[in-house]
Amino acid sequence: MLYLKFFIYQFFLFNALIALNFYFVEPMRKTFSFVSILATVITVLLAVSAFGSMDKLNNQVSAIRLRNKLLLSFLAFVLAFLLFGLLTGEIMF
Repeated sequence: MLYLKFFIYQFFLFNALIALNFYFVEPMRKTFSFVSILATVITVLLAVSAFGSMDKLNNQVSAIRLRNKLLLSFLAFVLAFLLFGLLTGEIMF
């Protein structure tokens, strides 16, 4: 159950980071526009909530070996990348 909880957390975290990169890279080219400030605020809030949640989760998943955490994180990143690519139409089969 710990492995599943860690994997789901990593999957959602990577999805959020990919979505932020996908949607907010182009508008942030204009320095200090409303959109760039809003994107920065959203990014900071996401980072604070993610790291706050990670501290709580880290206490629970400390029994998982580092090698397994790295493998689960890599798998979550690949699946998040594929899912986001399929949902946005950037990847087609």
